[in-house]
Amino acid sequence: MNKKNRDLFTASEKSNHFSEERVALVIGNSTYQDAPLRNPLNDATDIAAVLENLNFEVDLQLDADQPAMLEAIDGFGRKLYRGGVGLFYFAGHGMQARGRNYIIPLNAQIQKELQVKYAAIDVGMVLEEMAEARNRVNIVILDACRNNPYERRFRSGSKGLAPVDASRGTIIAYATAPGRVAADGDDRNSPYTGELLQQIQVAGLEIERVFRSVSKAVAEKTKEQQEPWIQHSLRGDFYFIPPAAQTSPTEAPPPQVEQPPKKAAPRASAKSAKKSPKSPPKAQQRPAKTKIASVTPQIILRSTPESNLHIEAVKEMLKTNGFYDSYENPDGKGIDHQYKLHSNGLVVFDATTGLMWQQAGSSKDMNFANSQTYIAQLNKNKFASYTDWRLPTLEEAMSLMTPLENEDGLHIDPAFDAQQAWIWTSDQPRTSRVWCVGFTLGYCNYGGFGIGFSFDVRAVRFGQSSQ
Repeated sequence: MNKKNRDLFTASEKSNHFSEERVALVIGNSTYQDAPLRNPLNDATDIAAVLENLNFEVDLQLDADQPAMLEAIDGFGRKLYRGGVGLFYFAGHGMQARGRNYIIPLNAQIQKELQVKYAAIDVGMVLEEMAEARNRVNIVILDACRNNPYERRFRSGSKGLAPVDASRGTIIAYATAPGRVAADGDDRNSPYTGELLQQIQVAGLEIERVFRSVSKAVAEKTKEQQEPWIQHSLRGDFYFIPPAAQTSPTEAPPPQVEQPPKKAAPRASAKSAKKSPKSPPKAQQRPAKTKIASVTPQIILRSTPESNLHIEAVKEMLKTNGFYDSYENPDGKGIDHQYKLHSNGLVVFDATTGLMWQQAGSSKDMNFANSQTYIAQLNKNKFASYTDWRLPTLEEAMSLMTPLENEDGLHIDPAFDAQQAWIWTSDQPRTSRVWCVGFTLGYCNYGGFGIGFSFDVRAVRFGQSSQ
């Protein structure tokens, strides 16, 4: 497989080439108050997308605080007991304190070295989870050797991370040698992660060779200022892509993912953002059920999907329509909807836009391909007596966003069911990525999610005519 190719393996190919369980926890922290970093959000997002393509079950956390990181590590540890391969990746600030390595959550309050073990995350916690599970292969990747933002407050003045012992079956990869500092970089990715993204997509490259190739490339790129380092106790071979793996050729790699938002959600994991179904808030009455009369919409929203919808166009759309987005348009007021329930509560009709929505949407999350199958099934079954249901465009989905949360903690009117916290749209920023809307945090996912991630579906149709 050419290292520039990014096509997904088909389900049958994954079954043939990736026979053992693969789970990964990927964390990227950028917007530190004391010393923000440019690239970790990009690094983590891109690593997660590639690992997902390589059949890893990925939990992606962006700008996570300590509680979010601890919860994610705990969940990761439980998954490791299923056996197979476990991978932990962290991009952000890291430090050593009194001989131990720590990765720094967002909003960590550290005034002196003694506080590090209480405010940060000990890498040893991850290693212990892996050792306890006794997987065949465990991989720890730390692109976390940037400058210590608290260095002036400490007496020791130790730089970088300290070497640690790798338990049996574990490989630990550092962005630079112990005691040294790694560069964040001026490109989309850090020098280390940029090279790692290339090498893990080379078919037939055993894991030690992967990291040796990364080390050589980074040393050359940084003129020997940064030399990655590994420590391992592996007892067998591991390939991100086995030698026998075959993929369909592609003509060219897709364009680069656009930059993430200026600030990121405290917890951007698709799974951690989900909420359990709840009953409608008692304090806010659902609209009365009624039959739809023909109306002329006051606002016409784009209904045709776009396959190359870039971030700048999305930002302009948010401003033009006055849509609320907690990052790019926090002053947006949204649309003055006129919602009414119809078809025994199965659908919500909005007289303002002329759109008819599923009130509850899908009962479980699903990948993008299955979301399209779900839509086809709705039309086959004539859901609410209609056969023209579809995925909403990003513009249509963002029109549902409200500045204030409802009692279920979602930025959406209580007319809608509370289970669908994240939904797919029909718009794509580029091939293999799709724009999604998150009502838990009140924003659209900048740069999109990979088509293998799982989200809910809330179908829509242009429903101004009466039934």
